[in-house]
Amino acid sequence: MISHRSIKPPAPNETLSPEQQVRWDVIIGAIGIGVILLDQISKAIVMSHFSGARRFDVVPIFGSVLSLIFVQNNGAAFSLFEGLGVVYIFIAAAVGVIGYLYLRFRPRNHPWLKVTFGLILGGAIGNVIDRVRLGYVVDFIHFQIPGHFDWPVFNIADSSIVIGMLSLIAIFVLLPRESEPSFADDAPPTGGTPARDPLERTSSVAPRASDPTGPAAKPTSQSVAAGPRARSVAPTARSAGTKSVATATRVSVKSASKARRKHR
Repeated sequence: MISHRSIKPPAPNETLSPEQQVRWDVIIGAIGIGVILLDQISKAIVMSHFSGARRFDVVPIFGSVLSLIFVQNNGAAFSLFEGLGVVYIFIAAAVGVIGYLYLRFRPRNHPWLKVTFGLILGGAIGNVIDRVRLGYVVDFIHFQIPGHFDWPVFNIADSSIVIGMLSLIAIFVLLPRESEPSFADDAPPTGGTPARDPLERTSSVAPRASDPTGPAAKPTSQSVAAGPRARSVAPTARSAGTKSVATATRVSVKSASKARRKHR
């Protein structure tokens, strides 16, 4: 199944230089020309053989499974859309898609990908030549399994297009994809004590008393625990101080009374 993730861009060592891209353009053109020549030569031989009285002859190649037969195809590949004007829309759309894919993946260093474009290009041009020159496409290869399967008659250009398209799909499926983001690191551990946040550990450490520039020390667990005891001791200290002042006042009053008596 084709992944929904986008195709990963090629690494720097997998990217062709402009000179290498031009070289591959020439190779793709040569492959396309080879397919065109093979297709047109085979069609010329077939038309010369199936002419006149032999127009409807059937030449067996492998019994009744594979044979040669002359068919004038007014549709697209494998007689698709035969007799319909939509065939031209289909051809134009196919050429547009292949052209876009070729330009997009032109810098990628993938030899078989380049070969597939050559096969598709040569097959498409081979059939277009027939349509422009004859008004129809010459098909002559017939494959069937009698009583079970009967494939539409096709030609070498059709075979080249199909091989190229199947290879192109396989390449796109196998090309490396962008990795999906993983949230495994953010998930809590299964079992045991969950790991504490490093920031939490840092914030719980009180600054040293010797650092005059540090922030005020936060109350620790010991100071918090000692807080009630300190608050309970404070009223006792205040009451003791009050008693000592009262005692000193009484002593001073007695001393003044004795001094007045002596003076009398």
